Amino acid sequence: MSTYVRESHDLVPLSVKSLKNGATTTVTSYMTALVPDGSRPTVWTPSVTVDGDTGLVLPGTATTKGRWRIFVKIADNDLSPVIDVGVIALV
Repeated sequence: MSTYVRESHDLVPLSVKSLKNGATTTVTSYMTALVPDGSRPTVWTPSVTVDGDTGLVLPGTATTKGRWRIFVKIADNDLSPVIDVGVIALV
């Protein structure tokens, strides 16, 4: 589990791949959600690319210390699969 200082606006890089017709491609535009561990996402924000890395930018002081779960969905519509990416710790 990666650890971040909760006041930071760090980029949490996420590697999202798509498989279509046997070919794997890297997806650089997707929606992300950061929620307290044990919660489900309801608000989605676009991914951000910084210096070639794509992912989620931490919101800073809007979050509290603890375990937070990251979710991704490839397209911004109700029929897109929601992927549980994992947990980070904010200290």
